[in-house]
Amino acid sequence: MPRDRLPLRPADQYRELEIDLELGDRVLDLGLPERTVLLESGKTIGWDLLCIAMGSDARRLDTLEDAVYLRELPAAELVRAKIDRRESLDIVGAGFIAGDVTRFFHPLYETSIRVEHFQTAERQGFAVGRAMAGETDPYREVPWFWSDQYDLNLQYVGAGLPWEEIVVRGELGRPPFTAFYLSAGRLVAAAGINDHHTVARARRVMEAGKDISPRQLADPKVDLRRLLA
Repeated sequence: MPRDRLPLRPADQYRELEIDLELGDRVLDLGLPERTVLLESGKTIGWDLLCIAMGSDARRLDTLEDAVYLRELPAAELVRAKIDRRESLDIVGAGFIAGDVTRFFHPLYETSIRVEHFQTAERQGFAVGRAMAGETDPYREVPWFWSDQYDLNLQYVGAGLPWEEIVVRGELGRPPFTAFYLSAGRLVAAAGINDHHTVARARRVMEAGKDISPRQLADPKVDLRRLLA
């Protein structure tokens, strides 16, 4: 991807939306009493509502002194140069697209969870905007994410919580199939291979807080959508 396509939005779009974007100027003081932020350049910005989004950094490994931590653009350019020179690279750490690392309380599960996938980070961004605009309903969307591996589509819905029972719809190992994870008889998660319709319907069942039996989950003739009626 060319460098000019990396920003989330074109610079002109911020101006069209009447957004003042200040980059590369660290905040020295939030100015809570006066509601005025002080920047390192000496500039001040007044605010009515303030959202602090700290971001994150890659975990550092003391034993790898020459490691490149792929987090910001200069590191990506360095890795790109090494690839172009056909240098040998060892990759440590990988997974789903590495999203939000914030642990948050989920009212549906009544515990704190963390979902390291960009889908949840994106949806929580919308939730923050709604909250700052005055909405009081808690964020209760059931986490959902996916990955495509060649001809296989992997989808997961729910939280990575302890489970006691697995119920499979379809034949395990022969897509399409979905595995449902239950705790105390309650559906807490589902993982499907090439079975996105079942996973999507399981998500709506969990968000609605509907009770469903293992027999209903295992039976492909049971339309999970009817349980929402």
